[in-house]
Amino acid sequence: ADYRTWAKANPLLFFTIDRQFRQDKIDYYSSKYQQALVQGGRNLTSFYTKQCNHWCAAADTLLCDFNALDKCIYDFTFKEVLEKYKNWYCGVDLSQTTDLTSVAWLAWIKISEDGKLLAPDSNDGKRAIYINVLNYMPSATLQRHITADKFPYEKYINKELFLTFGAKGARTAYDEILIHMQKIREDNDLKFETISCDPYGVASIQASLEEICNCLILQSQSPKALSPYIELFATYVVDEQIAISKDSSDIFYRAIRNSVVAQTKDGYLEVKKPTQNQNTNYRIDPVDAMLDGIIAPIIDKDKIIEAVNYDDLVDDWLDIYK
Repeated sequence: ADYRTWAKANPLLFFTIDRQFRQDKIDYYSSKYQQALVQGGRNLTSFYTKQCNHWCAAADTLLCDFNALDKCIYDFTFKEVLEKYKNWYCGVDLSQTTDLTSVAWLAWIKISEDGKLLAPDSNDGKRAIYINVLNYMPSATLQRHITADKFPYEKYINKELFLTFGAKGARTAYDEILIHMQKIREDNDLKFETISCDPYGVASIQASLEEICNCLILQSQSPKALSPYIELFATYVVDEQIAISKDSSDIFYRAIRNSVVAQTKDGYLEVKKPTQNQNTNYRIDPVDAMLDGIIAPIIDKDKIIEAVNYDDLVDDWLDIYK
């Protein structure tokens, strides 16, 4: 019950950078210890050897700084961004036939100091990569996923989660996902600059994806290929150059918080789910889709993101002769 014993075993949890005790951690672990004693100590061994060690190990291997991430969440909606910004990038993480498929929608946007969405031609504010992830699941597997993942998917249907009905809802219908992407594109008069896609299972819709974008990338899923973008995403979060809509990104937000970064034997980074988390099995597919998609806008960072409005230029030219 002595917190100093815990601190010796788990210094990352108990000390700030300047070596001061964290009272919040002391209180938290003391309460956990008391709970374990009330239960007869049955959970105490597991708590010591597994959970505590896992939390300590994960403390410096999170996908990003969660405090910084919370500063990247805004009140403007996906719909509002679609109305103002027309040049988009997509990351497509195609699942196995019964799992979650995620499509990340990304665009460079401008945000005012007070967190308002600005027009593309605004000279004020800061630039950020806007990210919104739409998820898809076979309809017949919904209840199984709710039970297995311990996650209330049903409350996100037609908001962040869309059901597909191919094979009577037993298998992911990639063509339905493609149709949904095309509908959003056409309804909002968008242009897909680049679609970066997990090569797994893409063959059936690859030609169709190529038709609706300027460039289709079959993105390698190797840690060597994705490692630099894991680091860049974390950096962009800290610099508050990421923007997420509060009303449509709960699944994505939870996926980020459930992702830990591990280092391969070759020194590259890869994103994994924490193995010791017994309370939930939140899927991290939205993070995979985001990492696929974020590659292209980062490469295009210094390009002109929004096309010039030539109608306005013509009007200005005509005004000269009035």
